[in-house]
Amino acid sequence: MVKLSNITTVEVATTEEINPASIKQFLLTSLLANNIIIDEQSYCSFSYFKSLNIYEIHILNSSTKKFIIEPEILINFYKHTTISSSLSDLFILDNYFVIFKDKSLYTFKEISNETNEDIINLEQHYYKLNINNTYNISAEEFQELKTNNLSSSNFIKLKDDNLFTLFIIWTIVSISIFSFIS
Repeated sequence: MVKLSNITTVEVATTEEINPASIKQFLLTSLLANNIIIDEQSYCSFSYFKSLNIYEIHILNSSTKKFIIEPEILINFYKHTTISSSLSDLFILDNYFVIFKDKSLYTFKEISNETNEDIINLEQHYYKLNINNTYNISAEEFQELKTNNLSSSNFIKLKDDNLFTLFIIWTIVSISIFSFIS
C-alpha cells in the first residue's frame, strides 16, 4: 500500500475539459511544465473539476505493478457498505480526507490539524460541493478495512514515450536555432 505522503499532486488550470484521445499527452506536458520527471516507474491518476476548470493530477513512483494507495482502500468499503451513497460523501481519516461524489472517488488531500468544519468549508468553497454525509474513520477501522480490501489501484502507467521526447527535443533545438539566426 502506498502512503499518501508518497504522492505528488499538481493542479493544472484549463479552459475546458481535455479530449480523452489527448489526455495522456496533456498529462505528460503538464507534468513536464511543473518540472516533474516521468520514468518507467511513474503512475498517475487525475480528476477534472468542471466547476473550476482544473485537473488535479496525482503522481507516484512504484517499482511494483500492483499497488493501492491509501484513499483507494475506501472504494471497496464504499461500494459494499450499507451507507446510502448520496451525492457527496466525505471520509475523514487521521491525516487525509477522501470525497466520493456520485459513488466515485472524487478527490483526496492530506490534512494536518483541520477540524471537520474546516474541511467541509474548504470543500464547499474550493470544490463548490455540498457535503451530504461526513464519516470519521479511526485508525483501527482503517486497519480493518486494509485487511479486507481486494481492490487494485486506478493509477495508470505514464511512460514518457520516445515520440514525445523527440518532439520536445526538436522544439528546443528549433527555438535555439531560430534564436541563433535572428
